[in-house]
Amino acid sequence: MLYDEMGRLAGEAFRLNARITQNAMLLTVAMNYAWTASRRQQTRQTRSEIKAPVKRQAQTSRSKRCGVPTEVSARGLRVL
Repeated sequence: MLYDEMGRLAGEAFRLNARITQNAMLLTVAMNYAWTASRRQQTRQTRSEIKAPVKRQAQTSRSKRCGVPTEVSARGLRVL
């Protein structure tokens, strides 16, 4: 009887250890996904910040070629 109870408790301890290990691995994977997503978002934001002045300059020069005054095109206003 005592050995049966000890065997049952040992089995439960083993299963509990396996569940804790599984949860730790899932947490690690989730943290990795979150870190990757944040790095990807930062990269996209940096890329758009780098491209913004170039886009503004291109839009200004296009507007100037179409005869829009420099002040209006520099403000980024669209002329209809």
